[in-house]
Amino acid sequence: MLCPHCSGYVTADDIVCPECGAPVDVVQEEESGVQAIRQGRRARAAASMQSAPTPRRTRRGASRVYIDLEADEENGQSIPLYGGEEGVLQSDSARRREQALDRAPRREAYKSGNANDRVRMPGMEAQKRKAEQEKVEQKTWNRFWKKRRKTHWKKEFKPYDVKKRAINWVKVIIALIVCVILCIVGFFVFLNNTATGQRMLVRWGRESTSLAVWEVGEEEMDVGNIDGAIAYFEQARAQDGEENINVNGLLLLGSAYEASGRINDAELLYTELYQNIVPTRSEPYTNVIRIMLADGRQAEAAELMVTAYEKTGMSTFMQQRSALLPQTPVVDLLPGLYDQAKTFTLSSPQNYDVYYTTEDEAVLPQDGTLVTGPITLDEGIYTVRAVTVSDTLVSDPFSGTYKIILPSPQSPKSSLAPDTYERRQKIRLRPGDDNKNDTDITIYYTIDGSEPTADSPIYTGEAFYLPTGGYVTLRAVAVNGYGKVSNELKVLYKIACGPYPEPAWTVQEGFGALTLYTTKESDFFDQYGEPKASEDYWVAALNAFGKKYTYDWGYIVTGPKLKETVLTELYYTEGAFTAPRGVGIGSTEEQIVGKFLDMGQVVSPSGNRGLYETTKGTGKIVVTETGKEIRYTTPTAESHTWCMTFALDTKGVCQSVHWYMEQ
Repeated sequence: MLCPHCSGYVTADDIVCPECGAPVDVVQEEESGVQAIRQGRRARAAASMQSAPTPRRTRRGASRVYIDLEADEENGQSIPLYGGEEGVLQSDSARRREQALDRAPRREAYKSGNANDRVRMPGMEAQKRKAEQEKVEQKTWNRFWKKRRKTHWKKEFKPYDVKKRAINWVKVIIALIVCVILCIVGFFVFLNNTATGQRMLVRWGRESTSLAVWEVGEEEMDVGNIDGAIAYFEQARAQDGEENINVNGLLLLGSAYEASGRINDAELLYTELYQNIVPTRSEPYTNVIRIMLADGRQAEAAELMVTAYEKTGMSTFMQQRSALLPQTPVVDLLPGLYDQAKTFTLSSPQNYDVYYTTEDEAVLPQDGTLVTGPITLDEGIYTVRAVTVSDTLVSDPFSGTYKIILPSPQSPKSSLAPDTYERRQKIRLRPGDDNKNDTDITIYYTIDGSEPTADSPIYTGEAFYLPTGGYVTLRAVAVNGYGKVSNELKVLYKIACGPYPEPAWTVQEGFGALTLYTTKESDFFDQYGEPKASEDYWVAALNAFGKKYTYDWGYIVTGPKLKETVLTELYYTEGAFTAPRGVGIGSTEEQIVGKFLDMGQVVSPSGNRGLYETTKGTGKIVVTETGKEIRYTTPTAESHTWCMTFALDTKGVCQSVHWYMEQ
């Protein structure tokens, strides 16, 4: 049985609790069955009870029945307290000492009710006080727990009430309903808040997170269900949208495409990844390169390797590219600065074709030139680029800059110092001191005032005379075998003696009473009559449209000047007009040249000859297909230029005169 004070276990023979020392009450009624076994009790009565005595005080739960002697004597009974053959109630310890002791009297005493009498044993008060003290100490360190054990359990869970308490089925049903509701709520919480629950929803076709859909797709891929994995991956991708992109999931989708044979879809997906989503991730580049190489698209793969290296910085892409492409062409002339023309060769170590170019905008190999032999570079700065081509594969380009700067000759020297001379002077020219032993030097010179060019006279080594009658400028340059031109020699002389040349043509000299940009169209018609025909004509000098009028002797052109129309051009082939200084149709070359300034310059190798070039204008004889032209120009105050041309036939006779205005 259990102690009602401390819930400790007490045997049926104990009168005091061995745990707390408190006395234990004995139950009058005899209990049987399960309850008797659980409580560890057996009712014992005295055997020598012949009549029902007066109820005696007893203590429940005691291991021994004590009898009040005074009450027995009053009732006329005499029952020994200890020992005796009749009516003896002995403890279990006495029974164990004396195996032959009869228990019947004790059972009879309990059955007759005499066991209800309580007997106070010596020492019980001290034991009770000790129990009370221990109880207070226990409440101090764990008050709540001890209080619950000693009050609640004592009242609510007494063993004696087990058989008496009825089952409240309403409470049981309510408790079951609450448990079911809690289970359902917990299940929904499990589905909505755990990864496993979300995957279950995906497989049931319910709404779930995209992450769970990716995970289910990966599970399907792991078990070999490629089509199912693709379906889940595509669903997750659509669920993510454009703002929440799962890169690792898309890479898995690409792998699933490849596994199912949808190579084009995989390549498009990888391309979208490295172009628009994650250009710094290496996996999309690697996958596309693998697809290209398997498809025989080595050239495209090589280009993508360069892009992958630039975006990711991984050198493995360039290493892979180097192993794939043919080797770069080799050159036998190092790039650099050279002072003479150079010849070099380009070749492929693997005997492939080599294409080269020196143009910056050219695209190799399609815009390049196939190398078939040595390449020569003259003076200049050249950036040579070359590639090796093997089928569709193009190597990395060779690039080198060559600077060919050929030496320039010194400016030529004159034998006559600049000064004023009173008599006609002869002059010689020679190369500079650094070029005196160079036999490949050509000197071009002028004395008409123009700049020396390739169309100027060439000095042959013989002395020539300077023109008389005033100032003359000697200008000369030297050209070496590389075509390099020296600085210009420019010397001013004054030859103060005769004969004196004629003056240059000026704007004050017109054709009779006609003046360009002044004579009105109406005045011209009044003097020379109406034209045979007319047409619109673009006057470049005026930057405007005018009119061209045709006559039997030639034509004129008029153009706008403010609110008037003025003469801008005159061309004639007959003697209706008189040119300045009395020359014109039928005049010879000598006659025309003799009327205007001539510095006496000799003819150039092309047959042309400069007459003069001053601030007042120019004069020059030019060879044409039909003969020659003597051309004179003079500037005007309106920033225009008047031109006068005498066209000569092969015999040197003037056939036409052209007078017009330039811008």
